Amino acid sequence: MAISSDFSAHNYQILEQLGVNKEGGRLTYKALNIQSQQTVVIKQFKFVSSDSDWSAYQAVEREADFLKSLNHPQIPKYLDYFESEEGICLVQEYKSAPNLSQRQRFDFTQIKKITLSILEVLVYLQQQASPIIHRDIKPENILIDDDLNTYLVDFGLAKIYSQDSSSTVSGTIGFMPPEQFFNKPLSTASDLYSLGITLISLILRKESHQVSDFIDSQFQVDLSAIAPKVTPQFQTWLEKMVALDKEQRFPDAETALKALQPIILKKPKEIELNHCEIYLQASHREDIIEKELSLAQLIPEEVLEGKWEVAPHSSDPPHTPQKHAWIEIQPKTFSNQEEREVPCYLRVDTSKLKSNQEYERKLLLHTNAYSETYVIPLRVKTAPLAIPLSPFPSSGLGIILVSMGVISALTYSFSDILLGHFQQIRTFIFSIVSDFRYTSITDVIIFIGVLLGILFGVSFGEEEKKESKKFSLTEAFFGTVFLALCYGAIAGSVSVLAEVIWKQFIISVSLPSLYSLVSFGFFNAYVSTDATLIAATITFILKGFYNFYFSLKKAGLNSFFATLFLIASVSLGILAGIEIVTPTTVESLSFIMASISGGYLISAMLYLPLMRLQKKRQLKKQEINLIQP
Repeated sequence: MAISSDFSAHNYQILEQLGVNKEGGRLTYKALNIQSQQTVVIKQFKFVSSDSDWSAYQAVEREADFLKSLNHPQIPKYLDYFESEEGICLVQEYKSAPNLSQRQRFDFTQIKKITLSILEVLVYLQQQASPIIHRDIKPENILIDDDLNTYLVDFGLAKIYSQDSSSTVSGTIGFMPPEQFFNKPLSTASDLYSLGITLISLILRKESHQVSDFIDSQFQVDLSAIAPKVTPQFQTWLEKMVALDKEQRFPDAETALKALQPIILKKPKEIELNHCEIYLQASHREDIIEKELSLAQLIPEEVLEGKWEVAPHSSDPPHTPQKHAWIEIQPKTFSNQEEREVPCYLRVDTSKLKSNQEYERKLLLHTNAYSETYVIPLRVKTAPLAIPLSPFPSSGLGIILVSMGVISALTYSFSDILLGHFQQIRTFIFSIVSDFRYTSITDVIIFIGVLLGILFGVSFGEEEKKESKKFSLTEAFFGTVFLALCYGAIAGSVSVLAEVIWKQFIISVSLPSLYSLVSFGFFNAYVSTDATLIAATITFILKGFYNFYFSLKKAGLNSFFATLFLIASVSLGILAGIEIVTPTTVESLSFIMASISGGYLISAMLYLPLMRLQKKRQLKKQEINLIQP
């Protein structure tokens, strides 16, 4: 905008035009005092303007008169007054601060600070020898800088208060109290109405021309839009500030100021916490238990911020809000800037706690939702002392031992019938495989089957590092049988193919009968499958016994008992293999197997309870230095 005025004759250099009021013929400039180099504000009234009137001229003079008598840090000081060729000019102290209408977004803490600051200015004005009523409080006449320092400006409509003083209709529609609008006597409560409307505009973020959104034609102020945002105490305070009848308002600024000071403006945010009480139970000793705690903000436009803390407890080691001995919540501080929900994660380390005890602690949640702290009870039940000792390395191996005992007993009872049947099968097979080549092929197939069986036995039961999952007994059994049958089928087919190639293409003789070839293939399939299964079973059992031996040692069992258990188990496996390979010794071996199995079971049943008691005492002794409930 072009600057036409020149105040150099009065020792001022215009820097920029700050504002213009065409109706009143007033212009405001930022200028520089050439002599003192002080930045000032010059308010010029152009009485030669066709749109100006005498009341505006009087307003400038009135403002100058008031400012001369005032000395308050929040009222820009009067500096000079002069007449130019175009009109009269008022010079004031310059404040580098926009007005409230130019910066509409304030939180409730800032709004309270602004309100208290302006009330202090009004208290100052009302405590003058002749109390002053500003009569034009609105966002445009309140300046605020980056440090939230506020300044009340534009005293052009200010008036000395007297008990019988009346008012002309001057001011800003919407911000004028009813008595000012209807030319009735004003009071020290009149400016409070205007300040109340200004505050409602700030809270609802309404511009000055939008006050009709919450004020009707009867001057009734609708506070329903701010009710969800403010406390009942502050809403009551506001209702008193904007009461239609000035007698129903606070009598003066000082009373309103004292009433506001203890009031919290912002209504506590409503939040959802998916746990009012938290109960955690450990399945095993030294478990680490994790649980999600979700916070949800019920007022979408508000930001939920806060932090977690564990309340001190006499049994816990000294801790800070940032670190606790066995309880951790992440994140410790949070803010839902983008999402409505705030996921938090609780982590409890029970390795530092005693077994089979219940711990009660309190989680403290500090949020901007409430002035008070949420207290969330936390109960943690630790696992009992588990002594995982059993006569068997696993339930599967126990079933195997029992099954072998039953089979042994049955074999002993029906040995004559079974042996006769087995001898017939062996005689028939060996009559077919009289050639040394057949036995050589069979030996190779059996050898490979044994190697595969050992490989299967070692593989099943191995942990998969990625998933930390072991094969179950069912998976091991059916998997081994399936692989052994596959190998047997391949072995039988390869043996027949080798025989055909040897007879037909190498020594060029006639092929054996189809019956002989099929019998030869089935025989090799049978012995290869049998060898694979036997080797896999023995390897799997011995591996289980071997692992269990070290688990017994780790559990604290006597080395002698653990070694005896291993020897008995290995012997049992060897005897089982001998019985299958050499069934002629079945009677004596069955008796030996039953004796070893029974003796082991009886000794284990007697010894393990003692070991459990001993292990329990050891663990209790280790827990002496752990955290008490």
